[in-house]
Amino acid sequence: MTSRGGGGARGRHPCSSAVRRAVVVVFVVSSTLGLAIHQRRRELAMLRAVAATPRQVHKLIGSEVLLVAGAGAVLGAAPGFLVAGLLRDAFADVGVLPADFELSFNPLPAVAAVLLSVLGALLAGFIAARRIAKIKPVEALSESQVEKGELGRTRKAVALGLLGLGLVTSIVLPLLIPGQLAIAGAGGSLLLLMVGSALISPVLVQTTTRLLTPLLMRSKVSGYLAAANSTANARRLSSAVVPLALGTAMALMQLSMLNTVEVTAKEQAATGVVSDYVVTSGTTGLSTDLAEKVRAVDGVGTVTPVARSQVLITYVEIDKPVSNPFSAQGLEPRDLDRTLDLDVREGSLDELRGDTVALSRIAADTARLDVGDTADVDLGDGTRKELKVVALYGKGLGFGDVTLPHGMLTEHTAHQQDTALLVTGEDDGGDGGGADGKVESGLADLADGTPGLVVQSPEEFGAVEQGEFTQQSSTSLIANALLILYVLIAVVNTLVMATTGRSREFGMLRLIGTSKQQTRRMMFLESWVVILTAVVVGIALAIPPAVGAALGTTGQPIPYVEPLAWGGIVVFVALLGWLSISLPTRSALRGRPIDAVYATE
Repeated sequence: MTSRGGGGARGRHPCSSAVRRAVVVVFVVSSTLGLAIHQRRRELAMLRAVAATPRQVHKLIGSEVLLVAGAGAVLGAAPGFLVAGLLRDAFADVGVLPADFELSFNPLPAVAAVLLSVLGALLAGFIAARRIAKIKPVEALSESQVEKGELGRTRKAVALGLLGLGLVTSIVLPLLIPGQLAIAGAGGSLLLLMVGSALISPVLVQTTTRLLTPLLMRSKVSGYLAAANSTANARRLSSAVVPLALGTAMALMQLSMLNTVEVTAKEQAATGVVSDYVVTSGTTGLSTDLAEKVRAVDGVGTVTPVARSQVLITYVEIDKPVSNPFSAQGLEPRDLDRTLDLDVREGSLDELRGDTVALSRIAADTARLDVGDTADVDLGDGTRKELKVVALYGKGLGFGDVTLPHGMLTEHTAHQQDTALLVTGEDDGGDGGGADGKVESGLADLADGTPGLVVQSPEEFGAVEQGEFTQQSSTSLIANALLILYVLIAVVNTLVMATTGRSREFGMLRLIGTSKQQTRRMMFLESWVVILTAVVVGIALAIPPAVGAALGTTGQPIPYVEPLAWGGIVVFVALLGWLSISLPTRSALRGRPIDAVYATE
């Protein structure tokens, strides 16, 4: 069994998600601005040569960024309200929000979004303009014609440090600090890995080019040009690789984390219900007095009523009190082992009476609680209780992270109903199950006389529950869809910019005898250098956070990977990258070569 939005399935705090999204935006914008400034390096070098100071260069770029970012952010504010309405409809469709839920529109979020977007763009512009502004004018003119070869030692050291920190955060942190904080850290480690990879991305492009050179050289003209361009202009190509790799890594990581949680939750729910029958309602909940009627059915031995709700647990995190929501269930401990297996690790569920609570491993690790400790719990109606922890169990994803005495949970919920009744027949000394015709017919008669009552086998009940797990995955996908869409748009924008900015180069190649077909083939081969580098880097970056998230949620270091889904993402990224390069190339080759050469002078 599970509840909507189970605490274990979330695995991160809203604030950390917001910070991560903001960092992704700055990172993507910085990559795009870096390419734009790279394409203008000759112009900026000339300004440095005629005595423009680094401060003036920064001011020039900052003013341009402010104008573009301000206009774009203001124009994007109005559609943002429309998107909010679409998200509300999407969440309502999957059952997370009620159908009549109304949004409260306020101009303050729009103002905050505009300010954050502009500040993020200014920061990205400062980062992108830093090198061209600080180097000497003579060096600027030299580098405007030929790219600098080797990366600096400091850049390499920072890159290796960030990559190492990202690996530690994604894999080691869940081992040292388990719980939701570790899961959030594993997800956030992708940014550290991505920044580290971006710093050494020219080296990655050159490595891919060397590996592909034997294949590229099969085409004597186009292949030679593609290999030479990829090696000599690795920095330019890396600007196209970075956002494509980020989009690949984000999509693969999110898919892996969701699939791991969903599959584990389904397995726990399937193996946890050990009763003979499950009584549920096809319409609303079950009355709390129905359990006594089921116990009176001839042949019934054990009935465990299950109620569901959501609670808040308050605990100290980094010297600050934090209240976090967790899914909760209410159980009666009597003969619980005959109907439900929660995989108890410590303590005993037999003591689940009075002011007590049992916690899943994830919830206990998150709140730093152990058997015998006291948990501060806010129940469904807002009542705060200090409850003694009597047991820790492993199947929190399938059954909820908090287990309370049945009476306590139902008394502090609005509907005061049960979600299901787990029914096991009397042990008749035969097969030990007691699930004979008397119980089945008795429950069927009770269902006939009670509108909406449904009697299911544990397998049938588990199949119905899979819909809720799918709903949780849909909710997470919807929540991250806009960020992934933003990254994909940035990928297309960056690749198109990188390609159209080479119009003069294409014109020069055609003037010295290269045909349109050879130029298009050169770009086709170069596109595969970019695509293969991005896909390999993206997969490599997605694996450590996926492993860390699996450690934090399931305790196992192996995430669930769906080969068809991963393959689909890789094919989509490859197609997106190829179209974003091939179509602008065709457009750039339409005019006369001489016009393209002088148009960019």
